[in-house]
Order: sequence, then structure tokens, then C-alpha cells
Amino acid sequence: MEDALINCSGQLDNLLLDGMEPFDMDGLTEFDFGYVAGQRVKIPDINEKELNKRACQEVEECYTPAVRKTMETKAVRIEASISSAVELPVLVPVYYICKGDLMAAVNGQTGKVSVRALKESHYYFLPWWLKALISTLLLTAAVYGAFRLFGMNAGSSLFMTGVLGFFYLIVVFCVYSDTTRNSFAVEAGREIFTSGKETFHRERGKLLRNESILKRKIVPPVFFFPIDGKDRPVTMKFTTPTRILRMFLLAFITLFLPVIVAFPLTGFDVSKLNLAGSAVWFCIAVPVVPIYILKFGMVELHEHPWIYTVSENGRKKRYRKKLEIKDIGCWILTGLKYLFVPPACLAVWFGIISFIVMVYLTAGGG
Repeated sequence: MEDALINCSGQLDNLLLDGMEPFDMDGLTEFDFGYVAGQRVKIPDINEKELNKRACQEVEECYTPAVRKTMETKAVRIEASISSAVELPVLVPVYYICKGDLMAAVNGQTGKVSVRALKESHYYFLPWWLKALISTLLLTAAVYGAFRLFGMNAGSSLFMTGVLGFFYLIVVFCVYSDTTRNSFAVEAGREIFTSGKETFHRERGKLLRNESILKRKIVPPVFFFPIDGKDRPVTMKFTTPTRILRMFLLAFITLFLPVIVAFPLTGFDVSKLNLAGSAVWFCIAVPVVPIYILKFGMVELHEHPWIYTVSENGRKKRYRKKLEIKDIGCWILTGLKYLFVPPACLAVWFGIISFIVMVYLTAGGG
């Protein structure tokens, strides 16, 4: 960051002053008492420790939105270091208005206005377990409604919903337990309203709008990822439409796999399909598939993002880890072990035979 202004007064509102920035620091000149003649000057009244803390907060607040956008989550924490920063005391022109609950600041260089709300806004935070409980109730209510919609009686619908709700409760609690907030809280704060990005200047006594937009000098954040033993600049993507669509497509295929396999065996005749033949599969897949999507599917998306390397000319190329022969060999050995080494092979072959029987029954056999 360059030209980041830090409020050195403990009596002025930081957010209010931040709202009327930035300043054009290109015309910065050496201090002279003539500049402040007849003006009120606010001198620093905070210690160095507090100054460093505010500087770090300024950096963190500037970069947090970009990091949140890249990581696709608000659960991020940024720790800034200003050990290599050059600090320089400067005076900037500000009109500061404070009367009762009314607080406003005007940028004396650009005319940008920042006003603090008269009333406090309250933000409510729920504990993670309450969010999990509410999500489970909504999910089970939707399942119950689906059962009733397809003609199941109330008693059977309630029983099946209770069984599935037990599985959903466990998984949803696991998902929400990853969050840090575990208590109910109400936080209050005042919103800051600004006049927008446009700036103004005076010319021959007239107030004119500047054609260009004055922006903060913030270098876009660069993310690094270890590739072949070296940290290289990359961009990351998590929940892309392609990945989300693929995840739900795999879930659909898994849920109806016996039916999909049996469909060609019937000569693509829907009337010959016997869904009762896949009843056992549905009893297992119906609770397992949503559990996978809620827990393992979303976790997989965030733990294994798509990585794109950035070359010197700015071109992006997706990075794929190279498969080594030893890795392929390990997969083959593991597969052979599950197929032919007891006792694991007994369970595997039982599952394969059961699946074949279900496909046969679904195709109208038996």
C-alpha cells in the first residue's frame, strides 16, 4: 500500500475519516507554519503501539474484501505487518462537524463527504449449534413435504423423515461446528454514508467535478502456491459452476445408478423398469447422498481448489499435479487387495453381487 493515511487522534472517528478518503498526495509539500495560520490543527495524541495497531487494521480492512472474494468465504483472518513501512507525519485539510449524534467529515481537497448514521444498527449473531438445528428442521420439513407430495401417508412420512433427520442432524452439526462463533451476540455500530467516488475542485470560484476518479493506491493481492518446491503466483477458483454441476451430476448418478444401468437392459422402455428392485439401494443412497453433498462435497471444493498459474505476461494456465507411476501402481495394488485379499474382498464381492441382483430386478427380471 502507498499513501495510506492513519488517524493519529483518539478523539476522531476512524470510520468517518476513512469514508472521506482518499487524498491526492502527489502535491505533498514540506510543512510551513504559514499553511496552518488561522486554522485548527489536530496533533497526534496516541502512542506508537496504538499507531501501529491502527496501521495494521487499515491494511487488513483494505485487503479483507479481496481475500474474501477469492476464498469465497467471510471466515478469513488477515494479519498485517508494517515492519518495512515508512511512516511520515502529514497534515491534510478536513472539515469535521460534530454536534450531538451528528458527525460528518468533508475532504478539504476533493470535497468528498462522509456522514455517520444518527442511529445505531444492530447485528445479530447466532451460535453455530442453533444454525445447525434450524437448518436440520428446514431440511426435514422439506423431506416430509416431498414424501406427502408423492402420496405417502402421514405416519410413514413422519417415520421416514425422523430416520433421515437423524442422519442430517449429525452431518449438519459437523458442518457448522467448523465455525468459531458458539454463542448468541448482538453487536451495535453506526453505518457510514459517503457522497460517492466523484471528487471536485474549485476553479475561479466555481466548483467543478473532476473527470478522473481518485483511487487508493492499493496493489491487488497476489496469492502464492507451492509448485515443484517453489512458491509461484496463482489464482484460485473454488465453487465454479462447472464444479458445482459436476458434483450434483455425480450425486444424481449415484442415487439412481441401478436404474441407469438397468435402463438399457429394458430396451430403453420405462414401463419395464421395476423401481422396487432398487429399494435397498435407495434406502442407503437417499441419506448418504445429501450427507456427502453437505459435508464432503463442499469440503472437497474448498480443500482442493482449481489452481491457475500466472505467467510473466499475465496469461493463466490451470495447474494439474502430475501423476507418477508409483501413485498409479499404488492404486492398482489397493484395488487388487480389496478384490482378492480377505476379509475385505468378501465385503467387496458381496456388494458387487448385490448390485448385479438389484440391476437384474430393476430391469424386470425375477
